[in-house]
Amino acid sequence: MSRIAAFILAAGVLLTACRGDETRARTESDTRDSQVVSPPPPDTTSATFDATGVVKSITPNRRFVIIDHEDIPGLMDAMAMPFAVADTSLLRAIEAGQRVRFHIVRTGNDLVIHGIEASQE
Repeated sequence: MSRIAAFILAAGVLLTACRGDETRARTESDTRDSQVVSPPPPDTTSATFDATGVVKSITPNRRFVIIDHEDIPGLMDAMAMPFAVADTSLLRAIEAGQRVRFHIVRTGNDLVIHGIEASQE
């Protein structure tokens, strides 16, 4: 019996030691992985751009305006796209079909119009 008990005891110690290494290795691996998977900090840099285009439509709640705009140097090529509006009152005097000049603020990936006016161009 003492041989069997000694064998079981030795096997238990060996399994415990191996399990400790596995747990330690898993913890180190999880720490490394979490560092790799962590999202980057939010981009809070901002830039401003002036642009011109034609208003295609305005959403009923006046929070977005779709503008077919010309190239915006340093930002994007010409295209029609929706823009968020910082203040709905900016669109009071604006209607679909009007040519406009507008001022955009980019913060991270967000583009928001902070000024817009009808253009005579």
